[in-house]
Amino acid sequence: MTRRGSIKQTVLVFLVSLCVVAGARADGKTYTLRQQFQPGTYYVVMHMDLLQASIAGPEGQDAKHTQGVDMKQLFVLKMVVEKPDDAGNKTMTLTYARIAQTMKASGMAILQYDSMDPGSANSPIGQNYAPLLKAKIKAVLDKDDNITSVSGFDAIWEEMKKANPAMGTMGDMKQSFNDESLKKMIQAGQEYLPTKPVAVGDTWDVEQKIPAPMIGTMTTKMNMKLDSVEEKAGRLTATISVQGTAESENGDRKGPMLIKNMAIKQDGHLLFDIQAGRMFSTKMKQLISLSMAIAQPGQENDGQQSAGMAMQSNVSTKEYFNEEPPEMTPPADKKTPANQ
Repeated sequence: MTRRGSIKQTVLVFLVSLCVVAGARADGKTYTLRQQFQPGTYYVVMHMDLLQASIAGPEGQDAKHTQGVDMKQLFVLKMVVEKPDDAGNKTMTLTYARIAQTMKASGMAILQYDSMDPGSANSPIGQNYAPLLKAKIKAVLDKDDNITSVSGFDAIWEEMKKANPAMGTMGDMKQSFNDESLKKMIQAGQEYLPTKPVAVGDTWDVEQKIPAPMIGTMTTKMNMKLDSVEEKAGRLTATISVQGTAESENGDRKGPMLIKNMAIKQDGHLLFDIQAGRMFSTKMKQLISLSMAIAQPGQENDGQQSAGMAMQSNVSTKEYFNEEPPEMTPPADKKTPANQ
């Protein structure tokens, strides 16, 4: 993977990491599923396993080579929600508590990193992740727990520039991925829950247009179904199944790296604590295809080096409230940091 490819992945995974932060009863009872943020400390743990990837030559040409990749990533996002002020507004601070990654090609480890391992500080991956580990994002929630503002993400670009001077040439991408666009993406993640009470067996559709850096606009279409409501470990838990697609619109994308014709198919399920108003567990399977181009100087919108990629991944998240997750304990075997 190229250095720019790693930076691209860092930014996309961040989105990804932030967009996560949202037994059958046949009695006809309805339930209100609404996201709530109680004051306290939340940890959201995300495991991402990239099962395979293939790389082809320029579009319309025969494949130059195919490479199998086995990549495991771990992200621990910490969110601290303050008590509401007199107007009912709350401030939420988001930081990354841990990032780890292992990448293998043809069965051999080629890149390893764990932010809990001091020896990883000088790894190429570590230099790219360092700005995320230093970042402190602040979001303001109104009395109904809707995101009204986000600040702090713009500063990540300056940290990325310090870590890698080449980032100084990516000003156009900075303009398309900033505090305001991040707020819109977080808001989009809150819209997966139904807007009215639902009963077991009910379905609802969610269609969104989400801005994404290096891609343009992603159009997502999701079909959600309330499969069941039952007591699980003392929680009144709603199990929601998810099936959907996402496709990129081939608009004008600026910057040295362009991603086009991105298509995602995904299915999985979400577990929602009805009383606490928290999505405490998710499991998703994704099939992803895309074309990626690296532009030559002066030709930012017409990449000369292009490749087609197909990937299959499993993504799971689990939320902890006012307790540290097991992933905050450094692994005994530092050689496989992301396999825990």
